[in-house]
Amino acid sequence: MRLVQAADSFSEAVFIAKEIGRMTGGVDMLEAQALGHERTVRAFSDIAVLCRTHRQLELVEKCLRHDDIPCLVTGREDFLDDPAVRGALGFLRSLVVPADNAALESALRLLWNCPADLIQKAQTLCQKMGTLDSAALQEAVRGHGILENWLDRTEVWLPLVQTETPRKLVEQWEEQYGTSPALERLRNTAVFHEDFDSLWDALVLGQEADLRRASGKHWASGAVRLMTLHGAKGLEFPAVFLAGLSAGAMPLESPGRPADAEEERRLFFVGLTRAREELILTAAPEFSPFLRELPEPVVRETTGRRRVAEQLRLF
Repeated sequence: MRLVQAADSFSEAVFIAKEIGRMTGGVDMLEAQALGHERTVRAFSDIAVLCRTHRQLELVEKCLRHDDIPCLVTGREDFLDDPAVRGALGFLRSLVVPADNAALESALRLLWNCPADLIQKAQTLCQKMGTLDSAALQEAVRGHGILENWLDRTEVWLPLVQTETPRKLVEQWEEQYGTSPALERLRNTAVFHEDFDSLWDALVLGQEADLRRASGKHWASGAVRLMTLHGAKGLEFPAVFLAGLSAGAMPLESPGRPADAEEERRLFFVGLTRAREELILTAAPEFSPFLRELPEPVVRETTGRRRVAEQLRLF
């Protein structure tokens, strides 16, 4: 077990990316050997990076992408709350299940800024439809510009949602209406699903471990896994980085919401037990108080140019 202290969050993320490069046989393996670190060359899929929140993982992901290290992000992320993502998903869902009032409302409100009375009219028209029948709706929406635009779009996308993969659907949506970082993340989530129903069920009903997003162009299984401590429950990996172990982040503190110390401590020890062979703890800059509770000696380092290792008992 190693404990690494960084000057800031960026230095911590850079260290993790470089260390993964060494672990997987990168040129810096020689430096690791010079420092006396025994190294087994690992596959990317042998390695996981765990943090308390997804926001902490974002900087790690950027550093891994910079170093061309493939990674998969697991769990429910903030991009799913983006209006463009919610609008697109609601629209596609309403094509498959017209009677889904919530999906139709999201599509009309977020994509067309539709007023409530027209949303209710569309919901009433679609309520008893098992399959969207655009021809049957044409007369009912005539004269209502927003609903006419909605119906025009449904005629284009209904055959696509029935035949295209979710990844292709999102790609075509981006080409037609413009892209964004959130839509890019939706596309990188969609690559793991064969049809829209599968994607929808995962997003609505899936647990943390059921939701996966490829980072960049890599979506093969041979990738480093990035996940929260909640998402890591029940999983093990040969090598684990338990990152972001700083005061204020572990236990997680937020304005107006005092931390549940016992629950946070339990999550911390969940993280410690996810590693089968190698565990690296990182923090920047001030250590979490939980680190004083580690049950065994660890090797303490800093991420500076010269790393001085010393045995440290943290209790």
